[in-house]
Amino acid sequence: MRSDNTTDGIVIKGMSETVLHLKNFERDIYDVLRVEVREILNRTRSSAQGRYPEGRWRISFGAGRWPAGSISTAGGSSRDYARWSDAPGGVKASIFDTMGRRSGGKTPQAQATIASLNARYGPPQRFLWPAWMSNRRQSMTDIDKAFRDAERELQHRLDGV
Repeated sequence: MRSDNTTDGIVIKGMSETVLHLKNFERDIYDVLRVEVREILNRTRSSAQGRYPEGRWRISFGAGRWPAGSISTAGGSSRDYARWSDAPGGVKASIFDTMGRRSGGKTPQAQATIASLNARYGPPQRFLWPAWMSNRRQSMTDIDKAFRDAERELQHRLDGV
């Protein structure tokens, strides 16, 4: 340990660990990283929005959900609405994106809806994963660079240079 209140030998690596430490100890670096990653993930969100325009897609930033788990449908449950037409776009997008993932449908109407969605848009996770896969290579390159820059700045501060 040096006398100038810096610590030798501390190395933080990995996306989840970096986000956690930045959020708790170096908030200014965290804020820059969050903005950069949100801009990168916005490409996937926009692509998912283009595949299902009536849906609402949101970007979440946090440790442990990297990378595509950071983009999801925006909120709620179909049980909260008496009619399908009253449900917000995020609920509709969530249902359309995942319907048929766990079962083939219990009623003939559900089975027909799932079959129709599969024929028209593909298997469950119809919108988000294809959007992610179309942008994955460039997004991961950009996310990796943003994290390396944040890790470098954090290490620079830890080293007291």
